[in-house]
Amino acid sequence: DHASELFSADAMLALSPRLKAGLEAAGSINRFDNDVTSDACRARVGPALRLDVSQFIKARFGAGYERIQYDSAAASGLGISAENTYYAYGGVEHDVTRFFSHSLQVFHDNQLGYNAGNLRGTHLQYALNWQPKESLSLSPHVQVIFYDESYGSGPPSLYHERFTYALAGLTARYQLG
Repeated sequence: DHASELFSADAMLALSPRLKAGLEAAGSINRFDNDVTSDACRARVGPALRLDVSQFIKARFGAGYERIQYDSAAASGLGISAENTYYAYGGVEHDVTRFFSHSLQVFHDNQLGYNAGNLRGTHLQYALNWQPKESLSLSPHVQVIFYDESYGSGPPSLYHERFTYALAGLTARYQLG
């Protein structure tokens, strides 16, 4: 149905043993076989911060500029133009013991839409991680996502929908060997 090429890089400078700051960048090229209206290139760049609050608590923050460039004649014909937007995230991970940790993340991003060119989302996620054995980890998690799907600056007559997802799950990992 579609193909995406994804790219990412970051460069971090240790300002102290507990603080790293730097720049991050990411991009993608997205091509759709059946709906060329959503063909797009995406790029984002911004500052990032990594902080070891203590031996057991780590925090990550970042935010920046994001560009979504629709690059098909069909999109231009419908009045869909490039989007200048932002991304932002913050998260804290707490290692309670060597067997148990938990984390909280909040982030805002833009993804490929399901029915339109862009899916703007604000996410809140909490996860536990329990490692009863070295080779086994169990991670229950919950997440709430507030989505706004549209063609952004395109005409109001094009597809637009707002919806909320509430998700809960369990991830189990077992390392063989």
